[in-house]
Amino acid sequence: MTSIPYMVALWYALVCTASGFAAWRAMRRTRFFLHRLQLSGYKTRAYRHALKGPLMDLRVRVSHLLGLGWLLLFTLVGHLIPGAQWWLALLWTISFASSRRYRRDRTKKPLVWTARVRRLGATVTTLALVLLGMAAWIGSQQEGSMALLMWFAGWWLVDLLAPSLVAWAALIMHPVERHIHEGFKRRARARLAERPDLTCIAITGSYGKTSVKYAVRDVLAQRYPVLATPGSFN
Repeated sequence: MTSIPYMVALWYALVCTASGFAAWRAMRRTRFFLHRLQLSGYKTRAYRHALKGPLMDLRVRVSHLLGLGWLLLFTLVGHLIPGAQWWLALLWTISFASSRRYRRDRTKKPLVWTARVRRLGATVTTLALVLLGMAAWIGSQQEGSMALLMWFAGWWLVDLLAPSLVAWAALIMHPVERHIHEGFKRRARARLAERPDLTCIAITGSYGKTSVKYAVRDVLAQRYPVLATPGSFN
């Protein structure tokens, strides 16, 4: 009599483990591509160009092909496999257990959790939850192993579409970010208008602004009190 509760507990532990690995992996991929968007200056065109070039091999991984294979296999012949649900949960755990590839690269600038990145992260999370919720709802209308299949299909989509979800979030948030930037500009103009005695010098360009900022700081510091923003917060 005690074996049934034990097996049920073991089953739920296995499903939770598989789901936990899927969630961790999707989070690591999302963080990785958010970082790449930040390194692209939040420019979606440059980000999409990177996805078609240096990041092409990261869009679809072997684990995605394996996951699709498991979903198709258990959809077509799952009813013929003894303990199909157990096998699916176990294979899914093995296939999506590793996120090492998204922690291996060492970039010059680490990800900075600015307010903008947090807003983008919240938008990506919302989009991912919508996908996952739709898959869970469809699965709730099914019986047997199909419910579990739809649940893992939702995680598979969230993981596979992580780079696209980041791009969609950037497009969705573009009007909001533009409004925020205009507010910054208005406040800056108002502050400058209060100090007509100041001389403004602009340091522009795609690369080297931070280095030039530090050089100007060091030169001016020889004679004047100087305040410079930290890091690359220019």
